[in-house]
Amino acid sequence: MFGGGRCLVRYLYAANNPSESILAKRLDPGDPEDRRGYGCLVSYNVPPYARAGLYKELQSVRGLLSELLERREDVEGEGQRLRAAAPAVPAAAPAASAAGDGEPVEPTLEAAVIQAVVAAGLQKDLPFPSDVQQAISAAGDDVDAAAAAGAAAFEVEGFEDYAGRLRSYLAELEATLFSEGLHTLGQSPTTEELRGYLMGCFEESALPEAAIDALARGRSDAEVLAQCGSESGEPREQLRAARETVSLLERNVEEISGMLRALNGEYVLPAPGGDLIRDGAAVLPTGRNIHALDPYRIPSQTALQRGLAAAEKTIEGYRAEHGEYPETIAVNLWGLEAIKTRGESVAVALGLIGARPVCEATGRVARYELIPLQELGRPPRGRLVLPERHFPR
Repeated sequence: MFGGGRCLVRYLYAANNPSESILAKRLDPGDPEDRRGYGCLVSYNVPPYARAGLYKELQSVRGLLSELLERREDVEGEGQRLRAAAPAVPAAAPAASAAGDGEPVEPTLEAAVIQAVVAAGLQKDLPFPSDVQQAISAAGDDVDAAAAAGAAAFEVEGFEDYAGRLRSYLAELEATLFSEGLHTLGQSPTTEELRGYLMGCFEESALPEAAIDALARGRSDAEVLAQCGSESGEPREQLRAARETVSLLERNVEEISGMLRALNGEYVLPAPGGDLIRDGAAVLPTGRNIHALDPYRIPSQTALQRGLAAAEKTIEGYRAEHGEYPETIAVNLWGLEAIKTRGESVAVALGLIGARPVCEATGRVARYELIPLQELGRPPRGRLVLPERHFPR
């Protein structure tokens, strides 16, 4: 939008990407009339969330792993039954190989798992042990022979460990969140879309999936809490937060009115941008003039916890390697990173220094205070010295 020779930008942008949208406010240093710093960034909601699931080849791997697990449970159960019935039976001699030299070996479940892993390309993410990989490579292009060679090269405990890591990896892949479809500007979410948003935000809360589904369908509080098995305490608090999120999501219609106000030169309420899952309902409703961050509210509580933990791990890692505390540590403070993580890098610096923010009742950071050495648990390391040029008079 241009008027009077000055550039006034109205920009629609996703609410979860304030770090990139803020580039629309960049100024042209060669143009004294450039006023894009006063641009208005009207936010719109992200698409609803969904689970990635597993495609056909990965489902095949999971099915084989389940079959393998069931077989081993059956074998262990049968062994326990036999030992209980005849504990004094002497150990049997090792059985001879069923197949003679040159005869085909009957395929095993272990070989089938290895073959399915290779077909799905999972060995790139979960590599086989080096000796197993060498045995597979030595078998050549014969897929069945390569899988059998790999299974034979595995030790029993080694294959059980690999199968366990494979199950965990598939479970993580299946549960991965992604944005499904597209968001329609100014349109409230449907029941299924609401369910996707709520599953992404509250799946790790005290609300089970059945309760989230009932909430998305507009059921009463009593019906939702009945799915939780409790009507007090944490489930009720989580239900209150989820109700608020639903109410804010239904205000997506304000995206149209917000953009119309911006185009008409009217005032558009400011709001912080951010990710709904990471930053919570504070980024809603959309249709407001988003900004990157409030410098008086960083680091956030979540970012503070993550940053302090990272600082402690950094110090402990150095001590484990060198046997002493580090003399100096550098921390990169990047603007985009601070926006996306709500000040996690700032929290890392505070943790290394041994300081913490002091917040007002409103949540704004009023000042920082040093943590006493007795509480910090570190020896004194002298005093902080900065070059004089950093503080021009």
